[in-house]
Amino acid sequence: MSNILNKIKNRIHYYRYLKTNNVNAVFIVSTGRTGTNFFESFFNQLNNYTHAVHEPQPDFFDLSMNKIRNNWSDNKIEKYITENRQKYLIQLSKYRTKRYVECNPFLPLLLPNIKNVFKKAQFIVITRDAKSYVKSALNKSPIDNGKMFFYAENDGRLRLRALDYKDDAWFNEWETFSRMQKIAWFWNKTNLQLLNFYKNNKSVTLHVKFENIFSADLELKKKSISSILTFLKIKPDVTLMAKLLQTLNTKSNATQEEVYKGYDDWSSEEQQ
Repeated sequence: MSNILNKIKNRIHYYRYLKTNNVNAVFIVSTGRTGTNFFESFFNQLNNYTHAVHEPQPDFFDLSMNKIRNNWSDNKIEKYITENRQKYLIQLSKYRTKRYVECNPFLPLLLPNIKNVFKKAQFIVITRDAKSYVKSALNKSPIDNGKMFFYAENDGRLRLRALDYKDDAWFNEWETFSRMQKIAWFWNKTNLQLLNFYKNNKSVTLHVKFENIFSADLELKKKSISSILTFLKIKPDVTLMAKLLQTLNTKSNATQEEVYKGYDDWSSEEQQ
């Protein structure tokens, strides 16, 4: 009898997490270059109630572009999101976990759609200072090492452009932009999307700064991470928390080469 009851419970648990409305989901979003890779490991080690993924496939980059360039309807977008996250939600049933965490910098344009699909979702918006962001983005595969260049001629993806927005102030200037200018434009456009979402959804959204999370000041770092956990109503083990904070000292996706120097070394035109 007990075996039958367990099988029934397992099936209920399984189907429960196939319905996005029922999932306790957390989406960690940013412009990229903000340490979202770290959070996958952090949340998976934090407790047994969370299953975290980083840039799950499809990562929804193409979906975002279809929304902007091909005018996909909200219904079509949300159906696509639902269908393509099922395999990750099934993992919640497999591991009997209760929270799904997705760390994904390709979601800023899709946040209203994500919110419609995952009714219980919470969002953590991470922003980074423009000067350090542009430097980090420029140093993302800065030489011909076979990796994808971010906003370079051999970039494997057609990134978001001012040309995608007819009312953009830089629409007519885009083709003359340097790589640095394109990255700065992207930082501005993406953060505008993120902060507008935060402003309009404060009850389910937390805004944190990259500089605080990865600060050399241990107390500031601890305070920033604690604010995230408090927002999510997570009470971690104190010893484990201290251990995880140590992992903040190194990021797995940190810039390895600094071909491009920082803001102070740029020309006045580049700074502007």
